Amino acid sequence: MVFDAENTCITTLSNHCNTCFPLNDQMVKKGKYVNVLEYSHFNGIPYPVIDASSRPWRLLADIRYSWSKPLTHEYPLVEQDVLTSARVRRAASALAAGSQTKTKKHEEDQNYRAVKFFTEISAKLSKLVCKFCSYVLFKIFRRLIDKLLVCPDEVKQLHIAEQTGTPLVYLPLHRSHLDYLLITWCNWHFGLKLPHIASGDNLNLCGLGWLLRATGAFFIRRRIQPDDERGNDSLYRAILHSYIEKLLAKNLPIEFFLEGTRSRFGKVLNPKNGLISNVVEAVQNGSICDCYLVPVSYTYDSVVEGIFLDELMGVPKKPENLLGVILNVFSGFSKQKQCGIVRIHYGRPILLTVSVT
Repeated sequence: MVFDAENTCITTLSNHCNTCFPLNDQMVKKGKYVNVLEYSHFNGIPYPVIDASSRPWRLLADIRYSWSKPLTHEYPLVEQDVLTSARVRRAASALAAGSQTKTKKHEEDQNYRAVKFFTEISAKLSKLVCKFCSYVLFKIFRRLIDKLLVCPDEVKQLHIAEQTGTPLVYLPLHRSHLDYLLITWCNWHFGLKLPHIASGDNLNLCGLGWLLRATGAFFIRRRIQPDDERGNDSLYRAILHSYIEKLLAKNLPIEFFLEGTRSRFGKVLNPKNGLISNVVEAVQNGSICDCYLVPVSYTYDSVVEGIFLDELMGVPKKPENLLGVILNVFSGFSKQKQCGIVRIHYGRPILLTVSVT
């Protein structure tokens, strides 16, 4: 058995973005996809360079690979940077000044609320938890996915961009809950920094939220009303904006879905400008010099949720809850290789300052 490398059978590309994928015509003709699910069997050699006579090591391969695969990057804390930022101080001072009782206690209340909002939003990435989850995801993906194919030439572009010291902003399409798991998992395999992932607060479920935070997720409200009479949202927006800004300033990659939600009928949704506007403003005001925008797309033979048909039949979306997540996981395991072959396509990293000019 040799390392699983897939020669692409694509000869031409149609209806693709020449800006995001300018090299793909050459890549798909000359390059190969590698099946990331086979990495542990060959000691994690990242490219198909193994001799055909070599034998895979299958004895405890996943657990050995997950434990030995290093997480060399550091993920510094940004809490103090966020809470002491000029934007947050201005928002807290404005709320305190607008109060009918301008007392020191009211100022302390605003500071307490700022800490509360930061705790509500922020991720708490843990390398130990990421290693444990990497092993669990091996088992989950092997059950759900036949092959997980990634083009090493596309990943090489990300390494080059990351080495410049400019932060990366991953902008994937959103088809399944597997999307953000796949990017983080593949980044770990290829030695890239793990991204901080923007997630809706509807996923911050009891018993699950802490695990998602430990693997890089930060939670945001689905709707923020700027004219909220309580004034809370102005401080919340300041915390969220500063949090994204400080992550990028620390050269930490972030990931969010421009569509804002999953596409439940298979087509691309119109983009929303909420989080991307924070990134643009951070560059414009000089908080960061620049950032790379990395478009990411997925190709599933079938999504694990199996919701496209339900949506077309008019079945209303059910709100997420812990029991529903557990039931979906078990139902996903009812059929082997339900997703079939999954391909991840990384577009060329594009500097924000270049794309907006």
